Amino acid sequence: MTRRSTLLLMLVAFVVGGFGYGIVQRKTASAQTSESFGGNIVLGRPTDRSITVNVLFTANQDSVYLEYGENPGLLTQQTAPKQNIRANEPFEDIISGLQPNRRYFYRVRYRAAGQTTFGASAEHSFHTQRAAGSAFTFTLIADSHLFTTQHCDPARYALALKNALDDNPDFHIDLGDTFRTDTITNNSASLIYQQVLNRQIAHRPYFNILTHSVPLFLVNGNHDSEYLYYTKPESGENPNLPLWSTNARLLLFPNPRPDSFYSGDQTMYPGVEGGLRESYYAWEWGDALFVVLDPYWEMPERGGQNWGTVHGDKQFAWFRDTLRKSKAKYKFVFEHHLHGQSRGGVEVASQFEWGGRERNGNFTFPQNRPTWDKPFHDLMAETGVTIYFQGHDHLFARGFYNGVTYVSVPQPGAGPDPTAADYFPGNVGDGNFDAYPASHVLPNSGHVRVTVSPNGVKTDYVTVKLPRDKGTNKTVAYTFTVGQPAAPNSLALVSAGNFANIGGAAESLVSAFGNGLAGAAGATIVNVKDSAGVERAGRVLFASATQVNFMLPAGMASGPATVTVLYAGNPVGTTTYQIETVAPAMFTANGSGLGAPAAVAVRVRADGSQTIEPVVRCTNTGCVPVPLDLGAATDQLYLVLFATGVRNRAQLLTGADVGVRIGGELAEVQYAGAQGDFFGLDQLNVKVPRTLIGRGDVAVIFSVAGRSATPVMVNIR
Repeated sequence: MTRRSTLLLMLVAFVVGGFGYGIVQRKTASAQTSESFGGNIVLGRPTDRSITVNVLFTANQDSVYLEYGENPGLLTQQTAPKQNIRANEPFEDIISGLQPNRRYFYRVRYRAAGQTTFGASAEHSFHTQRAAGSAFTFTLIADSHLFTTQHCDPARYALALKNALDDNPDFHIDLGDTFRTDTITNNSASLIYQQVLNRQIAHRPYFNILTHSVPLFLVNGNHDSEYLYYTKPESGENPNLPLWSTNARLLLFPNPRPDSFYSGDQTMYPGVEGGLRESYYAWEWGDALFVVLDPYWEMPERGGQNWGTVHGDKQFAWFRDTLRKSKAKYKFVFEHHLHGQSRGGVEVASQFEWGGRERNGNFTFPQNRPTWDKPFHDLMAETGVTIYFQGHDHLFARGFYNGVTYVSVPQPGAGPDPTAADYFPGNVGDGNFDAYPASHVLPNSGHVRVTVSPNGVKTDYVTVKLPRDKGTNKTVAYTFTVGQPAAPNSLALVSAGNFANIGGAAESLVSAFGNGLAGAAGATIVNVKDSAGVERAGRVLFASATQVNFMLPAGMASGPATVTVLYAGNPVGTTTYQIETVAPAMFTANGSGLGAPAAVAVRVRADGSQTIEPVVRCTNTGCVPVPLDLGAATDQLYLVLFATGVRNRAQLLTGADVGVRIGGELAEVQYAGAQGDFFGLDQLNVKVPRTLIGRGDVAVIFSVAGRSATPVMVNIR
């Protein structure tokens, strides 16, 4: 087939206009070494005046204490020594009497049994509660699935944690499905508490990569087993598993408990050591309120499919009161998944106790939750929640529903390369991309970094790459800012392919949004000064008062570039935009970067004849994929996809740096590069595998030089 094909009219629109429960006995477990002294450290429960330090030693210690101070190398204060610390049983102490809004330094001092002198750990640090108006960072990871080989490369996971440490966060939030204690054995009747404890212990050396200096907050996931459903015979699980998992976590990880700093669940639970479960809680830090939810303890079914109990009355009332009482400028909510189970973000936010509606859209909340004020989502919208974060679906996604931004956090250790043997799309086969038709989605792997400041909240998806992976470690694959006040000459840049801020590449298409960008008084010009200080003009393809479409100039250096729009000789907008070697984004039929691709299909028959066939059908109600018939066994069907940000890949001739999967099947890419007829437009010619016959809607996953594009959907008859 030929490289160039007839373009759909929708592509021309870019150029001429904008798209616009049992009691548990305490037992020990083998500690694994991470710190130089042997063992590991987990910080938790940071407040304005204290921090909790949990240390696991591999040998008995006669005496242990903590040294600390406000200056590195000058640790002038110490905690009272504790005696006879046994190996493999956590030592926990609180450094208190601190000052708010300060960084402190500390180290662990210990004297082993039979020794006369004290040893010392490396010096670490932490920060107490930030003052209002302070800028700070926190990081998130979800669904590590450590020890599930297909889902997690331990080296990649460890590097993701190191990447998070490099962000210098005040704290780190793990969104669950971390310990996965329901996967320890296939024979649940043989499961014992010691195995559950050992599974959680085994995670500590990984957490220690950052938790010696970054306090950890844990969020329960469904596979972490603190789940009422698991006490029922139909679950197939050991009914002791929920309590065993809870008590192991309480022993090893200091999560918040209700006090003068934290609010949360005050219920005293039978069988729980100390009574408090420490599973849902809230606190304030700087200008922000942080709220963690737990949908599993009261959930008697798998959840998410109907009006069955998920969060329960008590947690709902606490959540409602916490949000309404807070005067914080920003509010963040964290949970493994809004329904506990099921898939999707904003796509299912309207349903059941979360959003009040049936799947058919009927509002039946008053009948199903007669004692509740309003659904969870409506409470968030009412009180101005900034972002709701969840995990569970093993991908990155950003959506917006009725006033609230939803973010799904990706896995940190899954194989990201569609062409590699360890590739994992987030679920068996095709991943969960089909559950997110209304969200910007990117595949695994990495962590999410959130920077909070008086000028807004910036969220970055930071990818992780091992040396053997294609691409560059710590590349920001997606970024967005919310809560940012409007400023004169403000300018927002996104890729013209998917209308997301994924950065740009030389000769890629970009859309700029602002005010007063064009008019009758003169020309609109775009200047781009790259990280090397070289300024070049972008090629303007369309200009209106609020939008300018342009092609970035060739030859730009990678790194942050300054983009300025001038109208009639005057600067009317300026911003910083990240330039990368490649920044792939596929055009879609509805012009939003979501759904069916802007594409055609080319059928090549045995005699060499070719016909062009539609891939999508658009009506007044939207665009949907047209079922593609792969035809006779001698036919070959190719998808011709249109994109931008692809052409600068290094291995242009061999194609070794390009990978496409359709419905989870690796597809042959015959061409990926410049389209040739339109400025900045790139083209991919992809052979559709015949193994997809009858699959229906499937996702097309595309990666170039280690960077993935937002998936699109096609239909295979």
